[in-house]
Amino acid sequence: MTLLKTAEVAKILRVSQPTARRIIADGEMRSIKVGRSIRVDLADLTTYLQGEDNKVDAIDTEEI
Repeated sequence: MTLLKTAEVAKILRVSQPTARRIIADGEMRSIKVGRSIRVDLADLTTYLQGEDNKVDAIDTEEI
């Protein structure tokens, strides 16, 4: 399990951090609450991207 911060999710999705948080808050992407922080499993991000119209072709985990 690879957990990503919302800033990392935003960078991968090429959106702002508030937009990434909105996507998570709206339940469009699964997340995990760790203490006071929100984390997204890489597998859940991949699932979200596959549900999109292939806006992002692949996740480059080397950027993280």
